[in-house]
Parts: sequence; C-alpha cells; structure tokens
Amino acid sequence: MWTSPVDNPSAFPGAGSRSWGPRPVLIGAGALSAVVVGVYAVLSVSPLERLAAGAICLVLAVTTLAGYRRRVVAGPGGLLIRGLTGTRAVQWWQVRNLSLGTNRRLGAASATIEVDLHDDDLLIFGRTELGTDPAALLPELRRWWSVTPRTDWPVIGPERS
Repeated sequence: MWTSPVDNPSAFPGAGSRSWGPRPVLIGAGALSAVVVGVYAVLSVSPLERLAAGAICLVLAVTTLAGYRRRVVAGPGGLLIRGLTGTRAVQWWQVRNLSLGTNRRLGAASATIEVDLHDDDLLIFGRTELGTDPAALLPELRRWWSVTPRTDWPVIGPERS
C-alpha cells in the first residue's frame, strides 16, 4: 500500500494529511511495457508494424503517465485530487456523502469509494487509483468528514437545514 504523510507547504488539506496512489509496481510495469513496445517499433522492418507498435507505445505511455499523476491526498481540511490535467481541491463541507460502492460482475467483486459533492459531481476511486482496498480507507475519510460542519454550503431550497 502506497500511503505516506504529505509535505505540503500550504495549509490545505491540513496537518496529518495522507496520500494514496497507484502502486509503484503498476506504474513500473506500464513504463517497462511502453519501452519494450517502443524498441520493437524502432527495430521493426515493416512500416505497418512500426505504425501499430508506435500507436500501442503511445497509448501505454499516456496511460502510465496518467496513472503516475493520479493521486488522492486527504486531510482534516478536505481532499486534493491530482489528475493528468491538474489538481482539484475539495473541502469537506462540499462533500454531501461518502459511500462504498460495490459491484459484482462475472463472479468478480469490486469496491469503490464514491464522493458525492453538493454541486452534483460524483468522484469515484477504486483500488487502482488508491493502491489499497477502498473499504479499508473509507473509515479514515469518514472520520475527517464527520467532524466538519456543513453549514457553509450556500444551498437554496428544500435541502437547506
């Protein structure tokens, strides 16, 4: 499990923050695969093979880069979700609900953490993004979320309480 304290110069998400991300072995396997396919593309004699191997190498490299960049940082102040295109900060008062989603298909079960936001966005994190079992992580996220007052959200209508 790839979990570490975060050295963040800003106050957000707060002292005692933890981070989760893909396992380094997964990132290494993707990078190694991209290199092997890239070498094959260079050494290939057929133009069609070069084109196909080059396309596969590009897909593997982009997927590996996306996996390397994606990371979830959580702390007392909220969540930082780092993706390929940037970082999104979500404060705990913006979170409507934290739940564990489960799915069973073809005999295989999977679990995800679903973060439902007040602005109707739904953030979903699985074992691959987190590098750990989502069911084991959910209580820690709920502990931070449960102590945050949710009166700051400017809700108009029947949701207001």
